[in-house]
Amino acid sequence: MAPIREVSALNVCRQIRPIQSGRPALFLDRDGVIVADTGYIARCNEVLLLPSAAEAIRTANRSGWPVIVVSNQSGFGRGYFNRAALEAVQACIESRLSALGADLDAVLICGAAPWDTVPAVAWRKPSPGMFHAARDYFGTDLPNSVMVGDRATDLIAARSAGVTRRILLTAPGAEGAEAATEVARDLAGAVAGLGTPPVAAHG
Repeated sequence: MAPIREVSALNVCRQIRPIQSGRPALFLDRDGVIVADTGYIARCNEVLLLPSAAEAIRTANRSGWPVIVVSNQSGFGRGYFNRAALEAVQACIESRLSALGADLDAVLICGAAPWDTVPAVAWRKPSPGMFHAARDYFGTDLPNSVMVGDRATDLIAARSAGVTRRILLTAPGAEGAEAATEVARDLAGAVAGLGTPPVAAHG
């Protein structure tokens, strides 16, 4: 597993595979999009991949989209689990996806609790900090990127960062859809017809 970059005591970023600068990315929330949102996931045996999530990520891989997870994990800041548990759960998710031929390219996690006032909270969605970090660390083209999330906060953060296409996993007309440009019932539906990412204007 690639080393984790400790951005702050509560925020971490890890690049898993090479990412070409200047390209847009497929941003994914984690809990509720890739794995079942069962609360504050603290152990590998609590990880449940959602149906078709691996297939959808595999499709994005094959189409040339860097896949970047942007995830609030306030259970860390709340003291429900420690850094070792946070990293172990993430490693478990990546291992299970990889076994199915689906690869993440980078992971950004904000462990801040809602009441934190430290600079780390700037990464906590609905703030756009994790998207800005992807731009700064990987040269990600945010306007041409795509965000898939299951909560309004995911889409608000993406909108604030200038991500043009924002897909909410929900039933049409559900609360929170105003921040989305589209809705889909699952990740497979969200990436259907995604095509290949636009080519970077400069090498």
